Amino acid sequence: MFAKLKMLGVAAAAAVLMAAPAYAAPVIDFGTGLAGEGGTITWDGTNLIGSNIPIGAASISGAPSHNGVFAVTGTASGQGGSTFGSLSFNTNPNNNFITLSGCIPGLSVGIDANGNCAPVNLMNGFFTSFSGGANGLVSAIGQSPW
Repeated sequence: MFAKLKMLGVAAAAAVLMAAPAYAAPVIDFGTGLAGEGGTITWDGTNLIGSNIPIGAASISGAPSHNGVFAVTGTASGQGGSTFGSLSFNTNPNNNFITLSGCIPGLSVGIDANGNCAPVNLMNGFFTSFSGGANGLVSAIGQSPW
């Protein structure tokens, strides 16, 4: 009798676990969009430093809502002729950071009560490893403090 109850308990637990929806982790991909080139990137032979690189779009997928491509506005100028989100980074171990600030009007992120962009940090963190060189940052791994 106990064995049958144990089997029924395991079967009930399995049924509950299978009924729970499975969600993939949301992916937020920032890109230049229509911002074009801008900002500065320097290579000192060991580390990459970038500042005011325009970011014009955020693609969101796998989120419970608000998936799609959204314009990013802010303070960085690009060839696109407007102001966009601003990406800055430094891979130097003594000043290691990556920050992207701006607004996403389509999601009301960084938009003040008057409907104007008041840039906020959209992403920040630090590098744990990177590969790159004189032609730019090829790939990087890091962590966010959030």
